[in-house]
Amino acid sequence: MRFGFPNLLAFIVPLVLCPVWTMAAEPDSVRPEENQAGIEFFESRIRPVLVKHCYECHANDSKKVQGGLVLDTRAGIQAGGDSGPSVVPGDLEESLILGALRHETFEMPPQEKLSAEVIADFETWIKMGAPDPRDGEVKKPRSAINLEEGRQFWSFQPIASPTPPELKDDDWSESEIDRFILARLREAELEPVQEASRRNLIRRVSYALTGLPPSPDEIESFIQDTRPTRVALEERIDHWLASPHFGERWGRHWLDVVRFAESSGGGRSLMFKEAWRFRDYVVHSFNKDKPVNQLIREHIAGDLLPHKSREEQAEQLIATGFLTLGPTNYEQQDKAMLRMDVIDEQIDTTGRAFMGMTLNCVRCHDHKFDPIPMKDYYALAGIFGSTEVLTFANVSGHVLRELPPPPDQQAEVEKLKQQLSAAKKLQTEAELNLNAARRNGITPEEDKELKKVRHHYTEQAKELQKQLDQLVDFAMSVNEVKEPQDGHLHIRGSAHNLGPIVPRGFLSVIPISDEFTQQITSEQSGRLELANWIVDERNPLTARVYVNRVWHYLFGEGLVRTTDNFGQTGEKPSHPELLDYLANRFMQEGWSTKQLIREIMLSKVYRLSSDHHPAAAKVDNENRLLWRAHKRRLDGESLRDTLLLLSGQLDLTPGGYTIRKFSEYDYGYEFDTVRRSVYVPVFRNAMLDLFEVFDVANPNLVVGRRTSSTLPTQSLYLMNSPFMREQAELTAKRVLSQDLSTEDERLNWIYQQTLGRPPSDLEAEQALDYLAHFEGEDAELDDELEKWSSLCHSLFCCLDFLYLE
Repeated sequence: MRFGFPNLLAFIVPLVLCPVWTMAAEPDSVRPEENQAGIEFFESRIRPVLVKHCYECHANDSKKVQGGLVLDTRAGIQAGGDSGPSVVPGDLEESLILGALRHETFEMPPQEKLSAEVIADFETWIKMGAPDPRDGEVKKPRSAINLEEGRQFWSFQPIASPTPPELKDDDWSESEIDRFILARLREAELEPVQEASRRNLIRRVSYALTGLPPSPDEIESFIQDTRPTRVALEERIDHWLASPHFGERWGRHWLDVVRFAESSGGGRSLMFKEAWRFRDYVVHSFNKDKPVNQLIREHIAGDLLPHKSREEQAEQLIATGFLTLGPTNYEQQDKAMLRMDVIDEQIDTTGRAFMGMTLNCVRCHDHKFDPIPMKDYYALAGIFGSTEVLTFANVSGHVLRELPPPPDQQAEVEKLKQQLSAAKKLQTEAELNLNAARRNGITPEEDKELKKVRHHYTEQAKELQKQLDQLVDFAMSVNEVKEPQDGHLHIRGSAHNLGPIVPRGFLSVIPISDEFTQQITSEQSGRLELANWIVDERNPLTARVYVNRVWHYLFGEGLVRTTDNFGQTGEKPSHPELLDYLANRFMQEGWSTKQLIREIMLSKVYRLSSDHHPAAAKVDNENRLLWRAHKRRLDGESLRDTLLLLSGQLDLTPGGYTIRKFSEYDYGYEFDTVRRSVYVPVFRNAMLDLFEVFDVANPNLVVGRRTSSTLPTQSLYLMNSPFMREQAELTAKRVLSQDLSTEDERLNWIYQQTLGRPPSDLEAEQALDYLAHFEGEDAELDDELEKWSSLCHSLFCCLDFLYLE
């Protein structure tokens, strides 16, 4: 029985769950002669099998103990390993070694299944009380995971408080951030490039904060401002931070991270009619600069938080939509597996979004790279398993909770609810009376009269429900289950292969976990404790992960480039001291997103140009040390919004319900809106074609770092799509409608609008020549409109329009 694979032999939960001292070596009632017979049975039938098939991987002298399981002592075989007790004297069901021998759970030995006779011997031995004369302690570690060693990894270390470097002859730095950057550059004997031009800088800042271009007047005002660039920029930054478009831009970033969508995905992709409320909650939260620790608390446990007003209560209920908006495959007929798949998705999203931890692989085995044992996964699963998310009582398949009505409508709502309850009761009684009368025999006239009564109460209930629906709103949310409880560890991740019960708790590699685990009671799920544990300032992950996300959105790459993975398989930070400095500042400033953005944007390094220097590139080709800015393409939302803005079609109305044609499923949905892109419905099985082509985030996943592809389909879309041609024509109509008398003036106007600058002499010469010799091909357009449409279309496809310097 050679237990060879480490992921297969995770039999046993760690010692804290199944203490050795709780299991007697043999029952006290066993008589000496019975005990001796049992010892002889062990020596002749059991020990030889263990020696031959098991000891190579599961003995104290094994080179590496697999699965934390030691079988060469009585203490070891009874204590077990990473998945539960291997042998429980007298209890066949709890003795996990039998399932492994039968190849029902693990397949042990992996090379072959032992004979039925050998397995029967083990059953007999366990029934006898598992007599075992072997003394000795378990000397090897119970699991390959060593938490103390794991805590030495950089992301699990406490957040430090580094002092910005003191640099000699530093006339470049304007902030503490700059000093960290310059220190690393000097170590590599590099110097930063020059600052970006004011024209490029203001375009960069406007898109970063609002997702929209600056107007020509805003550009010109910034260029003409005689104050130092930092001072002039500070005023513009504060202006755009206060704009409602800030929340739309940065809310969209967050919606990527929390995998927001308005349908379930899977083969039967149901629409989420109320999901828009969560989107608007996110946009509103970023606009009012809600502290991120509070934002996370509300996402996980908003329904359990205290509230001071009806508005606050409603907002917190809506926030828990985070737990319900994940992809769900309703075609999964195995409801136990469906429920576990939902829990798995919640654990994975919570881990990646807030802590940069990949946890879904721990469903089946200990983490292969990070110090996260399987028991930690199921400790979290117990929390989410004690939370009600799924229901089949409504078309969305998820829990809907009634939002508190405004104070002036509360009395009316309560009155309608009472009337509706009474009407439904009378409706039921009428139905019962009709059925009883029919069983006893009634005349057609009597049947008709009873049906009239039933119809009356049915219509009355419908009318009252209609009135109530007009007053009451609902949100996708969650409930605490009636009896919260710890859950079983699932052998190999199967919901039908249950191991031992695992107490609810958190990641044990983080030292504060025990403190919060002790706060979970039998009356609650543990979600509130989970939320508080995640945002506790002693948790080394959360603040680091968030400030790194902000850095990524501002610079194009994070200090840790793997924004959703701070584990062993992720990248290490390029500037670890700067990351900790920012994380500390972020927490000190009250977890304020706007303050963090402001501080980063006012640094000198943010203002660098994207100029390429071959000598610097030889030293740091990937620009990890930030000697220049990254040149970046407009994301899909900014591209679409800018095109609609230029054509005069963009509807800047904020928020609200945006699914124009609601149906049960999302297939075949027709996108016909000119609202800002953040308000375009997001479906898992249907997406706006521009979004598909230009790398908009996959709503099935946590996406902190979008793909940035360069594909022929993108060029083909820009040149040939009806949307691009329509926007070009509408923009051309705007050009021709301006009070401009010459082609030169029109050309300058459209360049300023699209590229934020006038044409160069060469560009003006070529464009005017093109316009002068243009020959129309579209019989439906007059030549003037067609030629300007063609020019506008060309500008929409040029690099200066598509990229930020």
